Amino acid sequence: MEQKVFTLENFFFYIFLLFFIFPINLNAETISTDVTISADTTPAGTSKTITEDLTVTSSGSLTCTKISNCIHFGDSGLTIDNQGTIKINGSDVDNVIRAANSGDDNSTVNNSGTIVNETGNNAIYYSITDSGYIYNTGTISATTKAYTIRSQDNTNFKIDNYGTITNLSSSGQTIYSRTSSASDTGAIINNYAGGVISAPNNTAGSEKGAFNTYTDDPSVNWTINNWGTITAAYDTMTIGTSYTINNYGTIESTNYDYPAIIPVGNNNTINLYDGTLLIGYIDDGTEDSGGATSGHALNLNFSCSSYDFKVVGGTNYTVKDNSKCSNVVYSGGYARSVSTIFQSTADELLALKTDLINETLDFINNTEENKDEQFGFISKSYTDRENGEAIDKFAVHKKNFVLVEPINSERFNSFETFSLSLDNIKLSNLGVKSTNFQYGFFLTT
Repeated sequence: MEQKVFTLENFFFYIFLLFFIFPINLNAETISTDVTISADTTPAGTSKTITEDLTVTSSGSLTCTKISNCIHFGDSGLTIDNQGTIKINGSDVDNVIRAANSGDDNSTVNNSGTIVNETGNNAIYYSITDSGYIYNTGTISATTKAYTIRSQDNTNFKIDNYGTITNLSSSGQTIYSRTSSASDTGAIINNYAGGVISAPNNTAGSEKGAFNTYTDDPSVNWTINNWGTITAAYDTMTIGTSYTINNYGTIESTNYDYPAIIPVGNNNTINLYDGTLLIGYIDDGTEDSGGATSGHALNLNFSCSSYDFKVVGGTNYTVKDNSKCSNVVYSGGYARSVSTIFQSTADELLALKTDLINETLDFINNTEENKDEQFGFISKSYTDRENGEAIDKFAVHKKNFVLVEPINSERFNSFETFSLSLDNIKLSNLGVKSTNFQYGFFLTT
C-alpha cells in the first residue's frame, strides 16, 4: 500500500484551498446598500441582534421603522463600524444602538457617518456593561426627544469625540447618566478640538443640556476633558459626584444667566486651563431642587492671565490660583485676578503710542522740504530711531499711518497730525488687538 507523505508544500496547498477556494466566515457582516427593518413587515419589536462585527459602508444604511433597539449587541467584544447612516424613524421608539447587560461588555461603536433617532430617546444606550466605547468623527443625534447617548449602571464607559454629538429637541439632554441598580462610574469623555457636544434647544427646568446626571442617584467619578465646544441653551453641564472637569476649550450656556457648570453631587473638581472660554457661571447646586452641594474645588491653571468668573456658592468651592504670577481674589461670588502681565500689556501699548509721537516729530524735523506742505508716511512699525531695533519684542502685525498738515502763522509754526495705528500684541496666552486714532499738534520755533 502506498503511503502518503505530508510535506510543507502540502501544508501551504491546503491553506490556499481553505482561504481562497473555500472561504470561511471571518465573523463580520457588511451592509453596503439601503436596508429597512419595519414593524409593518416584520414581527413587532424585532430588532437586529448582532453576534459578529457589523460594518455599514458609506453607501449603506440601516433604517428601523417602528422598532426599538434597532441594533442590539448580542455578545461581548463586538464592533459596529458605521460609515453610512443608522437611524430610527416612523414612531416613538427608543435606542438606535443598545448594549444592555454584562454579556455586551467591551462593545465598541465607531461612527464616521450618521447615527440618529428621529422619533424617540437615545441614539446609543449602554447599560450594565463594562468598558463600552464610542469613537465619533461623524454625527450622533436625537431630534425630537431627550437623551442622545445614555449611560446607566456602567463602569469604565468611554467616548472619544471629534465630531458632533447633539440633541435638537426642547427636552434635549445630550449625554445623560444615572445610577439605578448599580453604580454608573469611571467614565471618561474626551471632546477634542473641533468636537461639539450640544443641546441648543433645551429649555429651562429639568432638561439640563449637554451633560446631565440624574439628581437622586448621580453618576460617580467621571472625567470630562474638553478641548472643543460644549454648549447648551440652559444648564450646560450638570455633573454628579466626584467628577473631574479639565477644560481647555469652550463651555457655554447661550442663555448666560444660567449655569455653564452645575453639580448635583458633592466633591467635584473643575480645572480651567489656557484656552478656556466660559460663558455662563459656575454654580454650587442651588439651581437644582436638591439644594447646594459641597466640597468642590475650582483650580485656575492659566499662564499669567487676568480673569473674572462668577462662582455661586459661597464656601462650597475652594478656589485656587495656580498661575504663580497673580493673586486670586474670591469675594462677592466672583473669582478675580489681574495678572502682572496685564500691566505689562498696558505699559507696552503706552510705549508704542509715545514712540509713534516721537517718530512723527523726527520725521517733521528731518524733512525740510515738507515743512510747508501736507504730507503723510507709513511708520517704521515701532522701531528704535537710533539703531532700527524693535522696541516691542512681542508686537506682531503693526501698522501706523500718519498724515501731517502744516499750520503756519506770524507768531509760530505748527503741524496738525492725524495717525491711525493697528496693533496686534501677543503676550503669553493673551492676545490684545487695538485700533488707535491719535490727533494732536506739534509746535516748532
